[in-house]
Amino acid sequence: MKTTILILLLFMASKETSSMTSPYARSCIYLGHIAEQVMVLRQAGVQQDKIIYSFLKYPSKLKIQDIEKIVSGMIDDAFKLEIKKLSVEKINEIWKFDNKWFEMCMLRKFKMRVD
Repeated sequence: MKTTILILLLFMASKETSSMTSPYARSCIYLGHIAEQVMVLRQAGVQQDKIIYSFLKYPSKLKIQDIEKIVSGMIDDAFKLEIKKLSVEKINEIWKFDNKWFEMCMLRKFKMRVD
């Protein structure tokens, strides 16, 4: 019985890992990292017009269509949130923002680019 449960858990873990290595999942992870960087800059008090210059080029491996528009919307979204005073609050805000954009991507809210 224990062996059957162990095999089932290993199978489920391998399926989870293989789905996370898809080009779309890798793009979502990268998009989450961009969201994290945007919110780090926002929480540091960097002006909105200066943040966009940090994200002028995107790697060809990023398979999301209209990434420039998405990141522009992401920056606008970050500036709807206030700058937190405490470090713990800033870290929490960064984490929530990163997760929000990663989850939106994983829920297929963005179209894949076809090369």
